[in-house]
Amino acid sequence: MSTKSTQLLVVVLVGILMPRWSNEQRVEAVPATVVGEPFSVMTQNLYIGTDLAQLIDVDNDFLFSFKVGDVLQDVRETEFSIRAEKIADAIAATRPVLVGLQEAARWSSHDPTDPMDFDAYWGRDFLKILRSALQARGLSYHLVVSFSGFSFESPGVIGGLHGTPVYVQFNDRDMILAREGTTFEFSNPQKARFVHNLDISDWGIPDRNVYPRGWESVDVHDTATGRDFRFINTHLEAFSVTVRNEQASEIIHGPADVDMPVIIVGDFNAVQGQTTYNRVVNAGFRDAWRALHPAGTGGYTCCQDADLANSSSDLSHRIDMIFVRGELGVRKIQVVGEEQADKTSDGLWPSDHAGVVAKLEFN
Repeated sequence: MSTKSTQLLVVVLVGILMPRWSNEQRVEAVPATVVGEPFSVMTQNLYIGTDLAQLIDVDNDFLFSFKVGDVLQDVRETEFSIRAEKIADAIAATRPVLVGLQEAARWSSHDPTDPMDFDAYWGRDFLKILRSALQARGLSYHLVVSFSGFSFESPGVIGGLHGTPVYVQFNDRDMILAREGTTFEFSNPQKARFVHNLDISDWGIPDRNVYPRGWESVDVHDTATGRDFRFINTHLEAFSVTVRNEQASEIIHGPADVDMPVIIVGDFNAVQGQTTYNRVVNAGFRDAWRALHPAGTGGYTCCQDADLANSSSDLSHRIDMIFVRGELGVRKIQVVGEEQADKTSDGLWPSDHAGVVAKLEFN
């Protein structure tokens, strides 16, 4: 090759390889998608602290008041302020960006003859207790959206015939929490009550004809990658297969019907292979547990005894799940709160459900 040809080749290659400049700004090729760092999401049923089924079919108001007292006593004995420490430990260990909570209850009781006597007032707001426990661990989670479900208020008696009269108030809530100090931004929080809900008009609970359930969602934007997805949390019906199936369909054709990746977490009250599960999978969602455990075995999340005092774990069903759709891969998934070491100092399980945490990444 001649010296002149060599010089020409060098000029051409430099023109190709050197960055081009226009108006003193460098123009760079930007990938169509940016993968970014993996991030974790979690679902956790906190357990309201009692089994409300004991209020069903009570013959009269007199007996009902004693059952209400029993319910409140259960909640006191399964003290959430102690259990929350263990749940906060699990969150601190896995640091999920988003947490879907079910049964984030609010309980209160007071002297029915003097409701303003706050010295005699007793209450537990599970959200406040959990957030306080997280703050003690250096984590700040803010409430993105909350759905208020079943509630009741009623006179009660604690301790039998000659026990202490109380007035009890209860509200069951599901909600989404988001960790602060991340690259994620949150917008468009939504919530809705299901059209299909369980008819409880024959339960005998005053002024309550249905057990309302619903869903919450938030749109998420990762400023580090420019990627977006929707996060949905729910708690489907436990006592009716028909209602539960319809609720799953409402989510699929409602908040999940968007042109972006979607994550659905929650207590689905259905196991792999049942109609509720199949409806979600048939809508294009992947079961995050099965993504890494193709046989679908293990990962049990339900359920410990109502008093949480069973010595060995009774978890035998997987009903708390994380589903993903779109350009999302599952890097890791684990059950939390299911080991003996997770129990409180007085021998209680953190909840009657184990939690589930999945580490996800964009494909």
